[in-house]
Amino acid sequence: MAEARPRRESQINTSAGHVFDTLRAVASAAAPIGGTEVARAVGVPVSTAHRALVTLEETGFISRSEGGPKFRLGLGAFELVAALTARYAIRDAAQDCLRTLAAATGETCSLVIRLGWYAVCIDGHEGWQAVHRPLRIGERAPLHRTAAGRVLLAGHDAETVRAYARSAQAGSLSSVEVRKLRSELAEAAELGHAVEENAAADGAGGVATIAFAVRGPDGVAVAAIAVSGPAGQFRPAEDERRAEWAELVRPLEAEVAAGPARFADPFGHLPPDTIVLSQVGGTA
Repeated sequence: MAEARPRRESQINTSAGHVFDTLRAVASAAAPIGGTEVARAVGVPVSTAHRALVTLEETGFISRSEGGPKFRLGLGAFELVAALTARYAIRDAAQDCLRTLAAATGETCSLVIRLGWYAVCIDGHEGWQAVHRPLRIGERAPLHRTAAGRVLLAGHDAETVRAYARSAQAGSLSSVEVRKLRSELAEAAELGHAVEENAAADGAGGVATIAFAVRGPDGVAVAAIAVSGPAGQFRPAEDERRAEWAELVRPLEAEVAAGPARFADPFGHLPPDTIVLSQVGGTA
C-alpha cells in the first residue's frame, strides 16, 4: 500500500497533494480500494479521501469497480503510463527481440529499464506455454532484488554501487550483503546475464528468471530482457540453450551501440535517491 510522503507545505498545495497521494494509493492497491482504505493509507479523514476520489473519478484517472463503491485506475492513468513508457526508445526497438525470445523459450519475456534505483518492467510478450508467468507491466523492485536489476547495475563504477547500497531504496545493505552484491554484479558483467530461481520451500511454485543485459558502448546496460517462467518448469541455470537465447538479444544490443544517444535514459538527469516508488512484485 502506498504511504503519504512528507512535503513542504509552502511549495505544494495541500489539497492537490491529497489528490496525488490518493491516486498513488489506488495505483498501489492489489485490488479495488474503497474510501476508508484510502483514508487509512494516505493518513487523512474519510471526508478528505472522498473529495480526492471524486476529483480523480471525474477527471478519468480512476473508475469505479463494477459500478460499486471501490475504485481502480481509470483510462487517464493508463494514458500517463503510455506517455511515460513512450519516452524510452528501447521500448519500440525491443519488440522483435521480445517476440522472438518468447517464441524460442515459450516463456514470458519482459523489457526492464532502470528508473533511479529501481528495475521497472515497461513492456513484454507472454509465453506460449500452457502454464506461464503472466506479463506484469509496471512491476518494479529495488535493483539488487531481481536478476534484471542486477544486470542493470552491473557495469557501473564502484561509487555508483556504493551509493546504491547506502540508499533507502536498497534498504541500507549490510557489509555482508554488499560483498555478496558485488560478487553477483561482477558475474553478471562477465556473463552478460543473471539468473534468479525463487522456488517455494516445498519445491512447488515460485518463479525462475534469466535476464540478459542490453548494453551500450560503455558496457553499462540501458535495459534488460528478462525471461521468466514457473520454477518447476523453467530452469534457466541448467538450460543449455542460454547461449542461443543470448544471441537473440545481440541485434538489439547492436542497435543500441550504433546510436547510444537515442537510447539515453530520459530520467537520467534526476538524482536516483529522489525517485521513490512503492514496490510492486519483483521476480524478473
